[in-house]
Amino acid sequence: MQNGQPDHGDSQGFVLTLLAIYGRSYGQPVWSGGLVRLLGEAGYSATAARATLNRLVGRGLLDRRRNGRLVHYDTTARCAELLAEGDRRILTLGNPDAWDGTWTAVVHTVPESRAQERNRLGRRLRFLGFRPVQDSIWLSPNTRDRDVHNLAVSIGILGQIAVIVGTSPSDLAADQLLERTWNLDALCTQYERFNMRFGPHVPAEPGAEPTIPIQSDQDAFLLRARAAHEFRRFAMLDPNVPEALLPRPTVRLDAAQTFHRVMSHLAQAGQRHFEAAMSSRGG
Repeated sequence: MQNGQPDHGDSQGFVLTLLAIYGRSYGQPVWSGGLVRLLGEAGYSATAARATLNRLVGRGLLDRRRNGRLVHYDTTARCAELLAEGDRRILTLGNPDAWDGTWTAVVHTVPESRAQERNRLGRRLRFLGFRPVQDSIWLSPNTRDRDVHNLAVSIGILGQIAVIVGTSPSDLAADQLLERTWNLDALCTQYERFNMRFGPHVPAEPGAEPTIPIQSDQDAFLLRARAAHEFRRFAMLDPNVPEALLPRPTVRLDAAQTFHRVMSHLAQAGQRHFEAAMSSRGG
């Protein structure tokens, strides 16, 4: 979403965000009509919302269940795995372990004829903090060999992937390698924009009042969902290197603190609105 408007190219990701921050707390399959209504409040048409849900079923991330005339959706085991992986990634942003200079390189030989596996591999590697340096070579400034092994097993390409873990050559400084692979200045700018957009809506510290108070449960639901959706994107943008290697070292920590305040401060009101939508006709 940009400036409060939906990014229609990422509607599937937005639905997964709703399931991550609201659906899991709900604890039961979610009613399709309620999801369509909530997506409508976020700016998606009913047609686009239903098409998105169908695509998620087709990707094996949602199970469709019928109860008479009503349709409900439940997350699959694969979806639960993706959401848990997302949790692990975003919870470490702003609080990385001390970096020992170790890099992980992934080299794969998945042919273009297996486009589905290649696309899944690319999406998941990006979510783990990797970037391609060539078509079939990906790089991460973290120790990720176990994560990559599990990923290769889940996709079914274990025999077509190699992982190399080590340090960069002494004649190539880490900051130069990072700048060649990631645009860290643009990343810092996005963190700053996140903080400016969402920070005014939550207290800066316990007992304080937000600069722009939330007026309704619906507002809390939407703001919390948009904050979570945008912050989860940083898992694909940020290699999670130490603050000292960022052009503006404090911006990631500031954004992470804003994110956690939004999640906590708006949790009850947002969940009330989600559950009201689920129960309005779905029972």
